[in-house]
Amino acid sequence: TPTDPARLRLALDLALAAAIRATPDGEIRARAGSAPDGTPFIDLAGTALAPIPIPAPGEPIDSPADRQAAPLLLAARLVHSLGGRLTLVAEAGATTLRIALPAHRPND
Repeated sequence: TPTDPARLRLALDLALAAAIRATPDGEIRARAGSAPDGTPFIDLAGTALAPIPIPAPGEPIDSPADRQAAPLLLAARLVHSLGGRLTLVAEAGATTLRIALPAHRPND
């Protein structure tokens, strides 16, 4: 099925807002591409982006840390509703937030 542009836009807005809030200094780089298996993705990466834990879908947002992650939780749920996934990977002083969506062909 095709991706709902409004949901994808909202998920990106929420993810970017969370990345900006979590990056007191430095920069955030956006990159779009496709993985070797053809899965399209959008990466938001920053050297100062602090890792934010994302509560699992269905878990309540109770603690201050969970409330800080609320935009990412909502973005993750939107991406999941589109058949994709949102992941955070922290390595070597940088954190990358990736939104990966299912690949589809125009005839799907």
